[in-house]
Amino acid sequence: MRRIKYHWLLVVLGILSFQANAQSNYSLQIKSIDSSNNKVLNETLKQFPYKKSFPNALLRSKELQSFLFKLFDNGYIAASFDSISNDSLNQTAFLNLGQIYHWAKIEKGNVDEGILSEVGFRDKIYSNKPFSQNQVRNLQEKILNYCENNGYPFASIKLDSITFEQNNIHARLALTKNTLVKVDSILIKGNADVADQYLYNYLGIKPGDPYNESLIIKIPDRLKELPFVNITQSFKVIFLEKNCKILLYIDSKKASQFDGVVGIAPNNTAPTLAGGTPTVAQVKITGQAHLRLNNSYGKGELFDLNWQEPQPQTQDLKVQFNYPFILKSPFGLDVKFSLFKQDTSYLNLDENLGIQYLLSGGNYFKVFYEHTSSTIISARGLDSITVLPPYADISCDQYGIGYRSEKLDYRLNPRSGYSFEASASAGIKSIHKNPKINAEVYDSLKLTSTEYKAEYTFDYYFPLSPRNVIDIGAKGGIINTPDLFQNELFRFGGLRTLRGFDEQSLYASNFELWKVEFRYLMEQNSFLFVFYNQAWYKNMMRNYSGINTDTPYGFGVGSTFQTKLGIMSVSYALGSQFNNPIAFKSGKISFGLVNYF
Repeated sequence: MRRIKYHWLLVVLGILSFQANAQSNYSLQIKSIDSSNNKVLNETLKQFPYKKSFPNALLRSKELQSFLFKLFDNGYIAASFDSISNDSLNQTAFLNLGQIYHWAKIEKGNVDEGILSEVGFRDKIYSNKPFSQNQVRNLQEKILNYCENNGYPFASIKLDSITFEQNNIHARLALTKNTLVKVDSILIKGNADVADQYLYNYLGIKPGDPYNESLIIKIPDRLKELPFVNITQSFKVIFLEKNCKILLYIDSKKASQFDGVVGIAPNNTAPTLAGGTPTVAQVKITGQAHLRLNNSYGKGELFDLNWQEPQPQTQDLKVQFNYPFILKSPFGLDVKFSLFKQDTSYLNLDENLGIQYLLSGGNYFKVFYEHTSSTIISARGLDSITVLPPYADISCDQYGIGYRSEKLDYRLNPRSGYSFEASASAGIKSIHKNPKINAEVYDSLKLTSTEYKAEYTFDYYFPLSPRNVIDIGAKGGIINTPDLFQNELFRFGGLRTLRGFDEQSLYASNFELWKVEFRYLMEQNSFLFVFYNQAWYKNMMRNYSGINTDTPYGFGVGSTFQTKLGIMSVSYALGSQFNNPIAFKSGKISFGLVNYF
């Protein structure tokens, strides 16, 4: 029995050995048909080496053809294998190399100088250089691409008047443009409510424009970037006698939204009576509402309103209006207004007027003017102070630039892509004397100074598998100016920035936020997630007596899922700052609902 086992083992090993040896048993050798040309052939083979062993005869045959193509593209246009000798698994191919041909000249023929200049044609490129079919093919393709992008989609080109003088080749370019085709119109086949002028400007294709293949092929990607349309089938181009019509099969898609968030957290500031009985609720409830109207009038316009009550008696309101393609130009209007009321302490107003230069996918460059002002609401009890409170009456006029770039596969729940937005500005800040406050407290201040400000936000999504996604994000900002007050600082913390902390509870003149979020996708709009976010910030507020720098962090879990009412989300987060231990009783629970209409 044991001998039989050894016998079969030897058979298996023999088969494996045979297969391993057979992997490269087909050999190839190329020789010159004329032994006097062996030296020339050897030099050629050094320049154009070839494979000599193969697992099968088919790959060996393809190698012969590939070797000939290399020779053709380097001037040996008459090269050929005159005979092939086979000896079982070995093959010898006898090559007739022939002469190497050079370009004497390619004349421009009837091709316009403007076209030749655009495609980079120069006479010296084809003068006394080895003939290359690949080089000629590239030149022809460049000329045809230029014609397709400038109104001649049916153009054709060839080499004409080809002559041979010894081993030199003369030829002339012959271009047939055929009919000039212009765009007649873009027609929507579907219920999409999009104004014609907006569509023409957005796609960059307008009636009367010459046919442009480079813009036509981008139509599907450009339409996918619009959040308020849905592609039902591929677009079509209908060619008529001298013009064409472009048919878009698109329907309206819900893009406007209303959402709200309710936050529940322990009220860590609740005072208590003797015996530990709280005088106010031990739980603090915060709220947020967001209304976003997208393309309500079919012109791609945007109205965005965001209200938030991050803390009791504190209100935060942000409003934005965006109108693209003003007067059929690539410029858009961007207007922003915000109001922030900090209990009975101060009121901040921010007005921002910007002009965007629109890029593809809703991206843009922007220049803007921003006016900010902060006013003390009540000066009661401040008439006899000798030191200013943490806030003051301030205004600032700034000019800046901004940039936005986004490329996501699906905006509501991305699996891949990125989003990036940044702005930077500079201007003059003024501190105003409050008539109800002792004027002497302003003596040590620089009432007029230069202020610099910059902010950015970045998110990158990459899939680990079809259902697992990692979101890596960063956000930061810096304010640089003398005599900073609390009502000038950045405010962050909470669901949208640093989870695990009260909404807008942290103040900073310079901050960085980082996050890592792992998502497990259940459906298109449903996923489970776990996250970790880390911050570093510095508070350079004037006369600030607390710790001016810290590295708080937060982590937690949550779920987002599709319901009949909309997209519901719930999360639980914990946070720690100033190296304090995690306290589970201080966990933050948030509920959110997004409804698209």
